[in-house]
Amino acid sequence: MRAKTYLLTALLAFVASVSGSDIVARILVAGSDARTAVAGHLDWLANSPLAVALLAAPFAGTALICIALGTRSPRAAAILHIVAIAAAVIAMTGRAHRPERRLSPG
Repeated sequence: MRAKTYLLTALLAFVASVSGSDIVARILVAGSDARTAVAGHLDWLANSPLAVALLAAPFAGTALICIALGTRSPRAAAILHIVAIAAAVIAMTGRAHRPERRLSPG
C-alpha cells in the first residue's frame, strides 16, 4: 500500500472514532437531537485545535508506523497492523466518551 492509503485510513479512523463518539455521547448523555449534537461537535472542532491535534496523534503515529512497516515487510503485515491499531484506538476513544455508572452510597 502506498503512504496515501495509510494516511487516508488513519484519517477515516480518526473521524469515525472522535466525531462518532462525541456525537453519540452528545445524543445519549446530553439528550441533544442529532442536529444539535453535530453543531456542538463542529463548534468544538473549530474552537479546540490543540485537542484535535492531540486526539489525532495516535492515528497519525499508526499511519507512520505502517508506512515504515510496509516498506520492510509484506503488505499484509502492514494492513493487519493498521487495522488492529486503529481498532484499539477507536475502542479506547469510544470508551472515553461513555458515561460511567456510579453506585450511589447507601
